[in-house]
Amino acid sequence: MPGHRRSIRLRGYDYSQGGVYFLTVCVAGKRCLLEDEALCRIVEELWESLPTRYPRVILDAFVIMPNHVHGILFLSPRICASRTGEADVGAAHEPPSSLSMIVGYFKMNAAKRINAHRNTSGARLWQRGFYERVVRNDDELFRIREYIASNPKSWASDRENPDRVSDRDIYSWLYG
Repeated sequence: MPGHRRSIRLRGYDYSQGGVYFLTVCVAGKRCLLEDEALCRIVEELWESLPTRYPRVILDAFVIMPNHVHGILFLSPRICASRTGEADVGAAHEPPSSLSMIVGYFKMNAAKRINAHRNTSGARLWQRGFYERVVRNDDELFRIREYIASNPKSWASDRENPDRVSDRDIYSWLYG
């Protein structure tokens, strides 16, 4: 079927439920736009603002690479009381949020601000969709945190690097 993309999401998984997610969001065409320090600040500010917009979000490791970002995001099953000032906020009072909605907000607003900064109104910044992995246990979480921390020094062999020198990727690094 023309135009049909195979979903990379976990079949039957509810991405609005609480969980830990490893995310990768790539710049369209693998362009290395995020080498610009001002653009990195915009992306970082938007990432750090997610818990303000989505009280169920707790941020963890994050890195900005020249043409993509990696981050770990915890989606709490309930709003964090320390963020709302309320002792017990039930699910019925939470704003609707799913992983796709959160990442969509991040991508849309980063693109708007970056395009305003670059005077390129309406230009496509991000590739369609994003990559995610549901983190299944603490050992995997630890390995992903290590991967994120080591990613900048491994840029030459990163699979998202258009000038890479090898076929290194997250899955071979994590489970190799």
